[in-house]
Amino acid sequence: DSRLPFLGIMGAAIFATVGFTLGTLKELLVKIRQLNHEIESKNRELQKVVFHDPLTELHNRRYVSEFLVGQVSIFLRQLTTPEFAMRNLGVEEKVLFLMVVDIDHFKKINDSRGHGVGDEVLAQVASRIRDAVRFDDVVVRWGGEEFLIVCPMVERKAAELVMRKVLDGVRSTP
Repeated sequence: DSRLPFLGIMGAAIFATVGFTLGTLKELLVKIRQLNHEIESKNRELQKVVFHDPLTELHNRRYVSEFLVGQVSIFLRQLTTPEFAMRNLGVEEKVLFLMVVDIDHFKKINDSRGHGVGDEVLAQVASRIRDAVRFDDVVVRWGGEEFLIVCPMVERKAAELVMRKVLDGVRSTP
């Protein structure tokens, strides 16, 4: 049949086009994956900028506002579970413990030693607090020389131990 060479040429052209399209599609998918990775990386950087204090590298007020809403929601949901009622646990046994730490006479440090030294004091106190708390606790630079520590779902006695450890850690070295 005289059409066979023509069909062969058409088949080869279609195959080449499909091959080119599949190769291009593969390249596009690789590029999309790379761009998605870059977007995820930029989003992590943005989250750090939005939710962290640059001086102390602690979480900031914006973060803790969202965190507390989530913690209260979790706590209320747990109160309504049958397991909670069956264990006969009282609300008093587990608390959402908040502690504010304020550096006494901080203005004197800034006034007499300068803001650079004041910044170093803030960074040191933040580090000591972070070292003193438990893994699940959240430390926040609340503002100025104030820090907030959030201990979610903690027994009261454990909360008191955290508080004592934080105070001892901050006071341990001038």
